[in-house]
Amino acid sequence: MGESVDIIDLTEDSEDEIEIIEQEKDDDIIECDSEDEERLIFSNCQQHKRLIMQRNTKRIDYDEWGDYQKVYAEIKKRIEDDPILKQHFDFTVLEKADDRVCQMQGIRLHQEIQSFIKKHETPDEVSVPKDVVMLKKAFKDLRNKARYTPPDRRNRIMKNLTLDPQNPIPLYCDMLTIDPKKVKISETMIFDYIDKNKITSDVDIGYEKLVKSEEILIRCDCKKIEGKFVNCFDNPNCPCFNMNQRFQEIQKINAYRQEHEKTQFKAFSKILMRDIDHYFDTIGFCCSSNCECEGCCDNNVIYTIEQKINRFEIYRHDEKGFCLRTRNFIPYGSPIFEFVGEFVDFESVSDRESEDYAFCCFDSAETVLRNFFQKLEFLSSKTRERFHKFFDKKWYVDPKFKGNEARFVSHGCQPNLGMCRVFQGGIGPQHLKCIMISLEDIFPGAQLTFDYGENYVIDQLKDNCLCLTPACTKNTFYKELTKASFEDMFHFFSLRYYYLARDYKSFVVNGRNLKNFEKVLSLYMSAPDHPALVEQRRKNRQSTSTCQ
Repeated sequence: MGESVDIIDLTEDSEDEIEIIEQEKDDDIIECDSEDEERLIFSNCQQHKRLIMQRNTKRIDYDEWGDYQKVYAEIKKRIEDDPILKQHFDFTVLEKADDRVCQMQGIRLHQEIQSFIKKHETPDEVSVPKDVVMLKKAFKDLRNKARYTPPDRRNRIMKNLTLDPQNPIPLYCDMLTIDPKKVKISETMIFDYIDKNKITSDVDIGYEKLVKSEEILIRCDCKKIEGKFVNCFDNPNCPCFNMNQRFQEIQKINAYRQEHEKTQFKAFSKILMRDIDHYFDTIGFCCSSNCECEGCCDNNVIYTIEQKINRFEIYRHDEKGFCLRTRNFIPYGSPIFEFVGEFVDFESVSDRESEDYAFCCFDSAETVLRNFFQKLEFLSSKTRERFHKFFDKKWYVDPKFKGNEARFVSHGCQPNLGMCRVFQGGIGPQHLKCIMISLEDIFPGAQLTFDYGENYVIDQLKDNCLCLTPACTKNTFYKELTKASFEDMFHFFSLRYYYLARDYKSFVVNGRNLKNFEKVLSLYMSAPDHPALVEQRRKNRQSTSTCQ
């Protein structure tokens, strides 16, 4: 899932590398006179992808806040021009963070740290009281790491990696010691961009029969009204909604965490993930384009994904490899994108050497979904038997050769994304979608992260994690965090939201010029007794607490 691709300086080219590049230059390559021609060449000539990316790489000027302002204006216009989005979609920033989100993130952070303490700290270390001053520094350090700040000059490799004008995703290398003309694009970056899972041909005959079965299809006849959102959700006559509800019934409530609500999959509603271990029992079902409503309804939780509202960029600035960050504000509980790739079994993942990319979507050890399918009364005994056989294997979504932007989501010990499964149009393997959901309000510039699991950190990263999210043990002030209470952590997430929201409103929504603001601020700092600065300090003292 994370990208560990090499981009290195070719100041001293190896003979093999020079030979490959020269051979490609000698090939009959059509010169691109337009983006359409380049799109055609890039899509159809696999052997030239790397060379085209090398050719396109150039150093450009970059205005970070100007980019966020531009994206904000585009999304705002898109919403205003679409009657459905205008009525239902809301991406405004509230004055304060939602307490439920801060509570859940505080719980996740507290549990991760307590788990670390049990494994690594001695009783003497645990008994040391917290240092309030150092805890302030720890929280301030984490707040400053909430988003990535790119340089003013960047190496742009691709203007739009997707080649889809409706979903432009630029690709940057911010390692500026590298000459743009000598950037090497490794083979792992040469993949086909797809926005739907691809069912591979190496599946057994039992699986093919399951895929082709008419019994597994579920479609509703709720009539679509032009320009309006159909009310399929809460409609007892809608088979898609009824299946959505049946999936919800298998969710478990964790009394220890004081969770009283089940996750609800409804379009334009917040999807609040209940638990760290929510993946195996948090499943939804949504209407599709094959329904009479055409998926334009409140029972299609991935409607906003299909509209491609959010804007992202892929970048690299250190040894972590390529990462993904957002260029717009994403409210918590939002479906962001699907984790897309080729649908393969465990043996294929091993043969492809895709362990670092593939995500297990069906586990042979999981019993909840296996038992669920066995209890569906509308399935024949033969189809149930095929489902049972299907779950004898582990199945993966592998984006190594065919995938989308989700393959660049990095590991995070305290992630801002979670994943859940949603079926659309039916309950077969081909109808499954692994959807990534925002666990908190995500502001422009934030790197998108997902918890790959403890085994990944130990086996792949060799306990050398570089995510630097709040729960990461490699953080400078991690020891101080182990002394923090849940209340401290809750307040940290509330305060972090306050500062991020303040900057977002000032420099994106209101379009304030950051450079002019910095000049004014420097004048204030040179005159510390200036009345305006004294008043601002007074307000800050009133609005902040010991966690600042």
